[in-house]
Amino acid sequence: MQSKKVCKLKKFLKVFSILFLFLIFIIKYIQYYFYIFAFKSKKEQNSNTLHYINDKYSVYINSYDGLILHGYEYKNKNKTNNWAIVVHGYRGSADNMWQVSKRFIEKGYNVIIPDNRGHGKSEGNYIGMGWHDRLDIISWINRIIFNDKDANIVLYGVSMGGATVLMVSGETLPQNVKAIISDCSYTSISDILSYQVKYRYKILSAKLILFLVDKIVKSKAGYSFKEGSVLEQVSKSKLPILFIHGKEDDYVPLYMVYKLYNAANSDKELLVIEGAEHANSAEINEKLYSKTVWEFLDKYMVDAN
Repeated sequence: MQSKKVCKLKKFLKVFSILFLFLIFIIKYIQYYFYIFAFKSKKEQNSNTLHYINDKYSVYINSYDGLILHGYEYKNKNKTNNWAIVVHGYRGSADNMWQVSKRFIEKGYNVIIPDNRGHGKSEGNYIGMGWHDRLDIISWINRIIFNDKDANIVLYGVSMGGATVLMVSGETLPQNVKAIISDCSYTSISDILSYQVKYRYKILSAKLILFLVDKIVKSKAGYSFKEGSVLEQVSKSKLPILFIHGKEDDYVPLYMVYKLYNAANSDKELLVIEGAEHANSAEINEKLYSKTVWEFLDKYMVDAN
C-alpha cells in the first residue's frame, strides 16, 4: 500500500516537474520574444535619406554610459544662434528626418539630427523608448552650447522622438533651451506597450506580458517601464510645449495627447490634425501644421544676431 502511494507521488512530481519546466520555458520565450521584437536594436537602411540636404556632416558625442552616438549637423549659411534638435521615432534614424530638418534650415536654423542609441550609426544594442535617450539629447544640447554659448534651442520630435523630447523637458535644462515641439507622443512606455499588446495584437492579459517583459528589459537595457513616464516629466516642465497629434492615429491613440496636454503646467498649445494618422500630420495639412509651428516658435525663439 505504501509503495503504491510512493509510486503515485513520484508520478505526480514527475508530471509537476515537466509542467513547471514547460511553464518556465513559456515565460522565458515570451520575455525574449517581446524583448527581441520590441526592444532589441535592428538597424535598417532607410530609403528617405539626408542626401537631400547638402553641406551636412557627421558629428559624434559620448553618452553618459560610454556609447559613441552619431548625428548630422547642418550649420546655416546665414549666421544664427537658433538651433533645432530633430529627433526621429521608433526604429527610425536621422536619415528619416530630412523633410523636417529641411524646413528648419529654410527658416534659418542650424540643425542637429541625432541617431538615437541603438539606431542608425549610433552604438547601442537596445531601444531606449525615450528614457535613456533623454539624457543623450541633453548631451547634444551641451555640445551645441559648448560651441555656441548664445544658442537658442528648440527640441522637436516625432513619435518616440516626440516622447523623447517631452521626457527631456522634465529635466533641469540650460536656459538656452527655449521650446519643445512633440508630434504624436505616447504618455508612458507602459501605456504604449499595453495599448499595442491589447488592441493591436489582441492579447488580453497585457499586464502579465508587460510584467514579464519588464523584467528582461530591466536586466538587458537597464531601465524599467515604470521609469519612463512622459506624463510625469511633462508635469515638471517649465518650458513652452506644442503638442501635435493626428486625429485618426491608431498607433499612438489620440486620447494620449489630451492627457499630456492636461498634465503640462507650462505654456502650452495643442494642434490636432483632422484626417491624419500616425506621424503624417505635416503631410495631411502642411499649411496648418507649418503655420502653427512657426507662430509658436516666433514667441520663444529670438535670434541674438
